[in-house]
Amino acid sequence: MPWLSDVARIERAWLDAYHAADAPALRAEALAAIPPEKLDGVTFQPHPATRLISSAHPAVTIFAMNRGSGPVNRVDDHPEDGLITRIDDEVTVRLLSSGAAAFFNALLSGECLAAAVAAGLNAHPAFDLSAAIGETIVSGAFSAIELEISNV
Repeated sequence: MPWLSDVARIERAWLDAYHAADAPALRAEALAAIPPEKLDGVTFQPHPATRLISSAHPAVTIFAMNRGSGPVNRVDDHPEDGLITRIDDEVTVRLLSSGAAAFFNALLSGECLAAAVAAGLNAHPAFDLSAAIGETIVSGAFSAIELEISNV
């Protein structure tokens, strides 16, 4: 069971997210208010409950199957990345698409949006930026955004 430690890390991240401090989730209107020419320099402030878990195994799928009430099926061994967040009192574990983990990791590390997009594309050429931006809002992974202030 080489995936067991990664599933345990997801369980721990779930508990940490559940007990994290409360904060409002980033609203789509806040991101929409940024002028398009300034989007590259935007940085995202992580929600206190946000966690990112990467695994060389299908740990997110295994975690979900063991938490659900449906049947447990055979799972092919493949890498998976999970985003653990909490909106209000509900913790969610989301399976991320290709390149999205690199994108989220960059944003969670304080990188600007342009650097996060580059990280996503470098990780996987089919990285879906629209889906990843949508996930930043829907998941509640971030609580605020900041514009880079230039001295020009």
